[in-house]
Amino acid sequence: MNPHLADFRPSYKTKVNAGVYAIMVFQLVEGATVQDIVDESGLSPATVRKYVNAMYNAQALRIIRWDMNTAGRRNVAVYKLEIRSTNNKNAKRPSFTPSERQARYKARLRGAKAQALDTVWKAQARNNEDLTLRPHDRSL
Repeated sequence: MNPHLADFRPSYKTKVNAGVYAIMVFQLVEGATVQDIVDESGLSPATVRKYVNAMYNAQALRIIRWDMNTAGRRNVAVYKLEIRSTNNKNAKRPSFTPSERQARYKARLRGAKAQALDTVWKAQARNNEDLTLRPHDRSL
């Protein structure tokens, strides 16, 4: 028996049939996120996360890279099944460089400033019926 699995005692009872388990393992052999496995297998994210965490804690999985989520943050782990591998190191989660942080901050400022100008411009347009709405004339 694998020494990493000797102390593994799951505290939950979730039943997964052999077909779904095969789909999950096949996805993990190629490298997949939790959401990829959910989409393929039809299981709930919580169930998939329990199985992935159990395999990760047993050192059967490793993180090969970090993908971006919809908000642009690099916090979606891509797991890969690697049993008895000599390379058990996980990929480090990359942080934003100072220039990336500054660019994101300036983009947020530009967006907030443009939104404020649009709000003021639309309010003035509503108050003045004779003011024609032209998209190129937004300076106040």
